[in-house]
Amino acid sequence: MGTKGAYLSNQPSFTMPFVNHWLGRPDRTGEVLRRAVDEMYGTAPSGLPGNDDLGSLSSWYVWANIGLFPAVPGTADLAVSSPVFERVVLDGADSRRRITVDAPGPRGRSTWRR
Repeated sequence: MGTKGAYLSNQPSFTMPFVNHWLGRPDRTGEVLRRAVDEMYGTAPSGLPGNDDLGSLSSWYVWANIGLFPAVPGTADLAVSSPVFERVVLDGADSRRRITVDAPGPRGRSTWRR
């Protein structure tokens, strides 16, 4: 993943897959994220592609699998991509906000859901 542009194990590049959203190709965001999750992360001790830097790589991985990402720092906006899970429920710290991501059906190779 590091030889074709941004190296996604480096924090300044975390938002690069989402550039596709603003270029009108959210399907490409899903392709890049799925490839990064599948090829760069694992369950072995070497499962992170770099220094976790206080959880930055781990949190990027969680966001990528949920299908959301805070792509614009300082805003409450979340970019939407293809989730790995069929259903995710996120409760806000104040218990008044809840985000539910529903993506029924098998994960398969789909990288974009409408």
